[in-house]
Amino acid sequence: MPKRLPVTIEVRGSCDLWGHSCAIACADYDVAVEATLEATGTVDIDAIILTTPDQYHCDQTLRAAAAGKHVLVEKPWRLPSSSATE
Repeated sequence: MPKRLPVTIEVRGSCDLWGHSCAIACADYDVAVEATLEATGTVDIDAIILTTPDQYHCDQTLRAAAAGKHVLVEKPWRLPSSSATE
């Protein structure tokens, strides 16, 4: 059986298009609510997970990458796929 590396993940903040539901979830887990994706650039985090609707993936991914964050994106990347060259 392969050895597994210990992994520690800490949720440091959340930003959502619909702030109310985000605030409720964050309160349950004592996580900061960020007003905008750009605000996450001021938080000491390594990665951003984007779980927004498809039409927002490209713009949000590019903005998070520009802030120096690793980005995990739900698929599809963007529709149409030809725009993925951005």
